[in-house]
Parts: sequence; structure tokens; C-alpha cells
Amino acid sequence: MMDLNPWKEYMSALSEEKFFYMMRLYFGDIKTPYNKLRLIEQLASFARNGQNLQNLISLLDENDIKILTIISLMPSVTAENFCSFLEDDMSHGEVLVRLENLQTRLLIYTEKVSYQNKVSYRITPLVEEEIKPYLDPESILPVAESDH
Repeated sequence: MMDLNPWKEYMSALSEEKFFYMMRLYFGDIKTPYNKLRLIEQLASFARNGQNLQNLISLLDENDIKILTIISLMPSVTAENFCSFLEDDMSHGEVLVRLENLQTRLLIYTEKVSYQNKVSYRITPLVEEEIKPYLDPESILPVAESDH
């Protein structure tokens, strides 16, 4: 059974603005009064729905796959790690936009790194198993130059 608690904690800790942006993105207008925990449960159900999940995965591109692969292989990977690791493929700004986009698409979330004042990225447990076949460690390895 997947542990959704870290993801639910992430969702609960979002600013009101970001939380409602995501809720409106997926559900349209939110009626008041609302129950934040119930909305998070509804969002989890939405993401786990087979067709919705396939739609989320179908939008993955090469750079999304690289980012998700790095997250799957590296514990406590931070934005700075991504920027240095992907500097040949994307600018610093592009990396940050991609990370934000993957969060909005419910594919990744952040956790505070206890020993640093930073956050690390994790694959959302809602989609982790379904994303595994798309991960490609070779996509993030440097290409060996031939001496021929």
C-alpha cells in the first residue's frame, strides 16, 4: 500500500493561493465552505483514476523523463542539484519552470530536507508505479565521446 501521507502533508502546507490554483485547475470553482482534507482526497482519487493517470503520463516529454529519473535515483535531490546536473540540457530558469510544472501536474512534490533549509523532490506516490516503466537512467548519463 502506498504511503500518501508525505504528499498529503505537502498539499496541506501549500499556500492558499497555490492550493486553490491547483484545485481550480482540476475541479473548476470550489464551493465554500470547503474541507481542505476532503479536497486533497478528491485530488488523489482524480490522479489515481486510470484515464486521468494515463493522460498525465502521456504528456511526459524527454526532459520530464530526465527529471523524474534523477528523482528516482537520487535521495534528497534539490533544485540546485537539478540545475547543475542538467546544465547542458536546460537553463536554470527552465529547470525551475519544469519542476513547478511537474508539481502542478501531480507528478512530483517537495519535502523539507531536515539538515538543510532546502526542499528535495519526490515522485508523487499516486503515480510512482505507473511512471517507473518510463524512467530511463541512460538518458541522464553523459554520452561517451568516441576517439575514432
